[in-house]
Amino acid sequence: NLSIVVSAMGTSYQPLFEGSLLFLEDVSEPAYKVDRMLTQLRLCGVFEKIKGIIFGTCARCKGDPESFTVEEVLDLQLGSLPVPVYSGASIGHVTHKMTIPIGSIASMDADSGLLRIDDPMIV
Repeated sequence: NLSIVVSAMGTSYQPLFEGSLLFLEDVSEPAYKVDRMLTQLRLCGVFEKIKGIIFGTCARCKGDPESFTVEEVLDLQLGSLPVPVYSGASIGHVTHKMTIPIGSIASMDADSGLLRIDDPMIV
């Protein structure tokens, strides 16, 4: 969840980003807040450490009619990154969702919108 990841930045609960695929989604956040949170992650250097981003559905997230939509914010914030980016994945606060095991070895094809769990972490 984007809000939780941003809230954890600078704490002992901050995720380890180095070499990872970053999965993000949120619920009921206006587009300007999604923009602010992605800006914070960028300013913290997160996007320089990761190998790719998969953004899920932003359930009940709304844009201001006189401003940007969430999709436009994602394109502005993530569209020029030098890593693969895919948005619209069925993860997060949606009815039909994938379960992604944290710590698994995975690969993605952003052009095709494919995610493959190569070696799931078994606990």
